[in-house]
Amino acid sequence: MLQSIECWKRKAACSEEGDEVAAEYAKNQGIANGVHLFYIADTEERVSQSIYFIMTCLLERMKEEGSCPTPFVDKNQTLNCFKPEDILLGQTVTLDEELHLVIDTMQDEQGRLYIPLFTNEEELEKGQTANILMRFPITEIVREGLGREDVEGIVINPFGESLILPKHALQTLMDHLQD
Repeated sequence: MLQSIECWKRKAACSEEGDEVAAEYAKNQGIANGVHLFYIADTEERVSQSIYFIMTCLLERMKEEGSCPTPFVDKNQTLNCFKPEDILLGQTVTLDEELHLVIDTMQDEQGRLYIPLFTNEEELEKGQTANILMRFPITEIVREGLGREDVEGIVINPFGESLILPKHALQTLMDHLQD
């Protein structure tokens, strides 16, 4: 009986954490809505308005310290020795080597790299990404897109209605974040 109660408590905790994550990602809906407005814009003015809306929503989420689901790559393949089915929830794992994670990148047809910004898990599941997923601050994704020399910027929801924000747009966000 005691084991059943402990098991139920763990499931309840996971459910509560899942609800918290879903609520956090729901706050990113304005960004996705802005991208949709960009796609349906039929005049130059509406295109400009949609981009302004997206930038405003991003800045607001950055100021709120908002996060999004982010794929990471195990750069030195430290985790290859683990089988996920052998690791128990809450178990501490010791690694023989240092773990070096970097945000996964997306490549366009011309070979240019971008940091992905997925507004929610549904957008992430529309395509193939790295298998290490974590909640990551939107501000840090913008910083990564701005600071990495090998990328051109960020791409919002790369597997659906997507929008590329080049480095100059990311710099604008960071400048306004400081205000």
